[in-house]
Amino acid sequence: MSEKRGLFLKHFFKNVKTTGSVTPSSRFLVAKLCNMGDFEHARYVVELGPGTGVFTQEILSRVSDATRVIAIESNEDFVHRLNERFDDVRLTVIHGDAAMIKDIVSGHWQDEVDIVLSSLPLTVIPEPAKSRIMNGSFEVLRKGGEYLQYQYSMNAANKLKTLYGNLQVKREPRNVPPARCFRCVK
Repeated sequence: MSEKRGLFLKHFFKNVKTTGSVTPSSRFLVAKLCNMGDFEHARYVVELGPGTGVFTQEILSRVSDATRVIAIESNEDFVHRLNERFDDVRLTVIHGDAAMIKDIVSGHWQDEVDIVLSSLPLTVIPEPAKSRIMNGSFEVLRKGGEYLQYQYSMNAANKLKTLYGNLQVKREPRNVPPARCFRCVK
């Protein structure tokens, strides 16, 4: 078992509400969700729940040298791993709560965000925190900004559609478990 997979498994059993899977996302899921966003033209990107950094790596490979990325992670072990893994001036890793996205973003940038990509397990996050995360993400996005989210169920789909007024859904059956990729535009 790889170190990355072992770390994920350990934290899944410790707290399923913050680590929603027993294994990191597959390359198929990472590619499908990232292909739904316009990272090439993004100036500001926020990643919620980066875990061990599989999406972080892909985001950094797609954005320009001028892009700034904030990764908000609540798990201290994952924060430590992300800081060890990535030595990139475009990336700031924050040990914090995704429900505080508005405060975190306003503390770093004056501008609105182009993309919010979330790996958070919305299905198991308690309702008050889930609403703060989703509403906060909506508020920090610029008009035309993109919210990207993957989930293993359609549980969050109605709330996303209500919040944004639009929802694009794509399935990724090659992930374990199979996942749905959501894209909303503000």
